[in-house]
Amino acid sequence: MQAWLKMSVDTRRFPPNLTIPYRYLVPIRGNPQRASLFLVHSVAGELTWLQLLAQKLSPELALYGFAAPGLNADAPFFFRLENMAAAYLHELRQAQPEGPYRLGGYSLGGVIAFEMAQQLQREGELVDLLIMIDAFAPQPERTADIASWSRNGLLMQVVANQLALQWQAETLLPADALGKLPFSEHSAFAARHLLAHSQTPHAFRPLQSYLRRCQTMMRVHTQLLADYQAQALPQPVQTLLYRNTRGLIARQSALQLPQLPETQRDPPHDWAPLLGQAPVTVDVDEEHFMFGREPVMAVIAQSLNEYLGARALP
Repeated sequence: MQAWLKMSVDTRRFPPNLTIPYRYLVPIRGNPQRASLFLVHSVAGELTWLQLLAQKLSPELALYGFAAPGLNADAPFFFRLENMAAAYLHELRQAQPEGPYRLGGYSLGGVIAFEMAQQLQREGELVDLLIMIDAFAPQPERTADIASWSRNGLLMQVVANQLALQWQAETLLPADALGKLPFSEHSAFAARHLLAHSQTPHAFRPLQSYLRRCQTMMRVHTQLLADYQAQALPQPVQTLLYRNTRGLIARQSALQLPQLPETQRDPPHDWAPLLGQAPVTVDVDEEHFMFGREPVMAVIAQSLNEYLGARALP
């Protein structure tokens, strides 16, 4: 099975006495006795961006991710974001029983990390840092738009064209290709396009199966986000916000995504009221759906190394 389908854990990277009993938590790199970062997947559930980040992070930092149920974790879907956060926290606290905790995530993952921080603070634990990788504070009108993207093919095109770039495709899936088709045909159409135009090592059936799982998972995740009602944290938390400068979808999108109305293209991130203080903002010259690739991960790793290097690590 290729890494993009299911990311396995290489236990050779960890001490011989380290067991990996987790269902969702994925040790990416490092010694669990040192300072740890726990980062949550995006709406698409992918983990490959964490491998890119790990290559550039300081060796003093251990890095963990979370495997999304239905894609990289053999587990049923969650139907409340609070329940997903609680399950992730249960395993996080097996790896690190006490705070201070450093949490974060990419896009939807930032919202899940925020809810994890909410639950930790209610239990009297210290959350030292939140890392928001182009994550937007949940707002009803915004989350309704995102839920519609899981149905109209926009998010499927993101996944398909990310794979197309990875496999050196000669032609990306056009912006209007999936919107004309019924939802049930999106995964098959995208799989046939990848087979015809890229150097994919996979046959049609496993490729379509993977895309169909992504499609289902993204519908579930966007509905979790639409139903979530965020409350302000009990205590302010220092937050790093990595913010795109080209919008959710750039006017010349590298993924050839359909253009959004101007009212949707570049929404504010709006975290300050929920965090109790304004985040430290780092602008990154990229569109939202390209954040999981280089050179963005190198930029974020360098920033984290500098920021955490200036603070005492436990």
